[in-house]
Amino acid sequence: MHPDLRGRLEAIGLSMTYRPGIDKDELLRLLPQYTILICRTRIYIGVDIFRQCPGLRLIVRAGAGLDDIDLEAASQQQITVLNAPEGNRDSVAEHTVGLLLALLNKIPSANNRTKDFFWEREQHRGNEILGKTVSLLGYGNMGQATAQRLAGFGCRLLAFDKYKDQWPTYGAQQATLDEVYDQTDILLIHLPLTPETKGMCDLTFWKRFRKPIWVLNTGRGPIINQGELLLALEAGLVLGAALDVLENEKFESLSPTQRDEIYQLAQRQNVILTPHVAGWTHESYRRLNEIVVLRIANWQKTHPNIAFNEVR
Repeated sequence: MHPDLRGRLEAIGLSMTYRPGIDKDELLRLLPQYTILICRTRIYIGVDIFRQCPGLRLIVRAGAGLDDIDLEAASQQQITVLNAPEGNRDSVAEHTVGLLLALLNKIPSANNRTKDFFWEREQHRGNEILGKTVSLLGYGNMGQATAQRLAGFGCRLLAFDKYKDQWPTYGAQQATLDEVYDQTDILLIHLPLTPETKGMCDLTFWKRFRKPIWVLNTGRGPIINQGELLLALEAGLVLGAALDVLENEKFESLSPTQRDEIYQLAQRQNVILTPHVAGWTHESYRRLNEIVVLRIANWQKTHPNIAFNEVR
């Protein structure tokens, strides 16, 4: 977390113990003293932790995704779980647009070849966003922020989100999944990782699109089946892919199959890989603290009986 977190918490009457390198065993030993836990994604926060921490009342995820927290178990223990997607939505949106421009214009390959003294203009002829249909799977904070930025590119924007009751426009038209399959030129994935979305982008999924598409994923890696994405790329169902997230981002624990899939993706000129940095800018680093502390302050107001002066 950005170093200004301590000062922000002290301003609302809370003190903090900051342990970014803590392991799970030590977390289990220390956490029973605490009422509030601010976390990222390094340790899965599940029922084994909740059982040993009866005083825990609030978990705030410094970011958007909640797939590393057992939400059902937290609810059963009457623990509130909040996230802070506003903290890095603008970073994700800008990175997505950057990946899209780089992918359609073959910028990584052009850069590398020119630096190697190869002047290959025809091989690096690009494609415009103008006039294409860009579809967003998931239209929460990240999808909306991305749509806002793409609205000026002269493309048509469709968005599919089955869980939205009220539809914010931000330049995107609400679409059915069938309409996405039928009309998409460029697919942007902004979905959370859930049992429903895990592995949903398999070969059968890619075959449903009426025409070949470009694909970008700045959501969660396991939404895309990497092996079947390779098949889709080979078959021409997918023209190119830009992935900020992978199925397994802990390289030390890659299976032989996962390592081979990443190697094959990395060898393709029509694939761009970045290390889960879409939401990780210098600005979002500080802004996440602002949103996290705002969430805690608002929660304090609705829980006046908690002895916050004792919270560490």
